[in-house]
Amino acid sequence: CDGGLHMVDISNPIEPIKAGCYGADNYTHDAQCVIYDGPDSRYLGQEICFAANADTITIVDVTNKTNPIQLSRTGYKDEGYTHQGWLSPDKKYFVFGDETDEKKYGHNTKILVMDVQDLQNATLAGYYLGPSKAIDHNLYIIDDLVYLASYRAGMRILRIKDYATADFE
Repeated sequence: CDGGLHMVDISNPIEPIKAGCYGADNYTHDAQCVIYDGPDSRYLGQEICFAANADTITIVDVTNKTNPIQLSRTGYKDEGYTHQGWLSPDKKYFVFGDETDEKKYGHNTKILVMDVQDLQNATLAGYYLGPSKAIDHNLYIIDDLVYLASYRAGMRILRIKDYATADFE
C-alpha cells in the first residue's frame, strides 16, 4: 500500500482478507473512516476516510476497495507532521493535530480545524492555540467536547464554542 490506507475485509474475523489499498498520497499515519452521513449529499452512504497523511488531510472514498478515489488533498501553513484527527458529530469539520509543529515553529499546542462540508474542497477554518508548548498527540470528539492527549501536558478537555472559527475553551 506504499504506506497508505490498507483495507481489510473482516467479515470472517478468523480469516481477514486484504480488500484494497490506497497509496497514491504519501504515508497515512492515522485515519477516521465512516459511512458518510454528513452535509455533502454526493457521498451519503459511501465509506469515506479522513486521513492524516504526513503533511495533508486527504479525503478518500473507499466504498469500492479495489478502486479508492481521492476526493481532496489539503495542506496547511506551518505543517510539521499531520498526525491524527476526528470528525465533528455533524461531519462538517475535521479537527486534527500536527505532532511536530510546536517544536518546529515554537508556538503553543496547536489544534487545527478543517472545514469538510464539501469533501472535494476542504479548507482550513482556523486553529486553536493552547496554554502550553506541549506537543499534541491524539484527540477525540464526543458531543461538544474535544479530549486532547499531549506528550507533556496530560489530557485536556476543551469545550467547542464554534468550529468555524476554531473557538475552544
